[in-house]
Amino acid sequence: MIFAIDKKNSAHTALYTADQEMSYGELTEAVSRFETHLNGRNLAFCLCKNTMAAVIGYLGILDQGSVPLLLDEQMEEEQIKKLYDIYAPGILWLPEEKADRWQRVLPGRIRYRDRGYVLLEPDTAPQVELHEDLALLLTTSGSTGSPKLVRLSRENICSNAASILEYLEITEKERAITTLPMHYTYGLSVLHSHLLAGAGIILTEQSVVQEDFWRLLADRKATSLSGVPYTYQLLNRLRLFEEQEDPAGAAGLYGNAYRSLRTLTQAGGKLPEELQKKAALWSKKRQIRFFIMYGQTEATARMGYLPAESCLDKTGSLGIAIPGGRFWLADELHQEIHKPGVAGELYYQGPNVSLGYARRREDLARGDERGGILATGDLAQFDEDGYFYIVGRKSRFVKLYGRRIGLDSCEKILADAWGQEEAAEFVCVGSDSKIQVACTQQQAAEWAVPWLTEHLDLPRKAVEGLWLPQIPRNHQGKTDYHRIEALYLEKKERHTR
Repeated sequence: MIFAIDKKNSAHTALYTADQEMSYGELTEAVSRFETHLNGRNLAFCLCKNTMAAVIGYLGILDQGSVPLLLDEQMEEEQIKKLYDIYAPGILWLPEEKADRWQRVLPGRIRYRDRGYVLLEPDTAPQVELHEDLALLLTTSGSTGSPKLVRLSRENICSNAASILEYLEITEKERAITTLPMHYTYGLSVLHSHLLAGAGIILTEQSVVQEDFWRLLADRKATSLSGVPYTYQLLNRLRLFEEQEDPAGAAGLYGNAYRSLRTLTQAGGKLPEELQKKAALWSKKRQIRFFIMYGQTEATARMGYLPAESCLDKTGSLGIAIPGGRFWLADELHQEIHKPGVAGELYYQGPNVSLGYARRREDLARGDERGGILATGDLAQFDEDGYFYIVGRKSRFVKLYGRRIGLDSCEKILADAWGQEEAAEFVCVGSDSKIQVACTQQQAAEWAVPWLTEHLDLPRKAVEGLWLPQIPRNHQGKTDYHRIEALYLEKKERHTR
């Protein structure tokens, strides 16, 4: 069975919720029972929640040999319908409260019910050709209803889970709490690696800012917590990383709930270096391991990690390649870079590199188009010890007045130069005609424009500022650059009316 869940200690708890537990023996039985209601190899849409039912259905579809596409159950129905029309799944695994509406749109029959989920089989679903290696489909990072999907094989999934298990040293004694949705590659990797280890997963849809989350963490004695940069920014605002044991104003929220934690992990974007240091120092004093990790959906989940013992010595580094993987840099002539401190595009090689993309139904019949090698699109350099550092995104550059300017670098120099007691978050977007700076503090937004133009020696008209109450983020907690660009256009249209 997938992740050998049937070989684990049958009495050991696999899944926890606030009021339920499910052993590996019970999980194996539930997955096997689900599989009896599947006919042949199908494409399946799974509308995901962090619940036992969602996990059971996903594992059953994966194990039976059908191909699940994991989607956020809160995704707009219009977007899901768009994907349905493109890919024509043979079955849908979705929350029961959505079944009636979907049956009106897609007439069909309910084949199975379990724990608030239903298995819906549409009456008319064209036969979809699926390549023999295709095992899983995930939406690309940040996509919401986009037809562009990442095609993953069983080897991709299992090899990456094994690598993560190895470098995090996950054992059956671990209990991970779900701070991330399972349809997101990072959240899914937590589920995979812990199931492979025979460990426990505490399922919740609560946020770290909710008291119920911390109550569950304490009650179930969670040993690990994972998060994207925004998660850690929220934890910092909650004053979790303060020096004293129970910071004033925060004790009522989480108290000493974190005392069971032994591991913290962070991925999904670069964490500001000051916050990384703060979290690393706090963790070190409490004998908690803090891992910075790097990955992309195109490589299943993880490609690199910064060992916990190097977190303070190598601040800002993505670390080294995961077990079984390899990093290297290439210059603009596609020649490998061997000298430390020289930037180039970051490449990764490993068994977890996906088969390629799908943009239409016919692409699901395609085989491996990458050969285990991924051009990440990130610009990086490495130091004398072989630790890699991201310096920008290949696509996050503009060319103004004959000069190539990195938007990621602009964000960093603004944040470093602000230096005021009241923190401000800067996000830069732009084109080859103008850089646009969004900021969460009005004073900082006004300051940023003249400061950046002077620092970059650009004309005043080349930079524009925008104050936003908060930075738009997608469901993964990542900065929504497209939304910020849209807000600039709305502002421009208002001013031209």
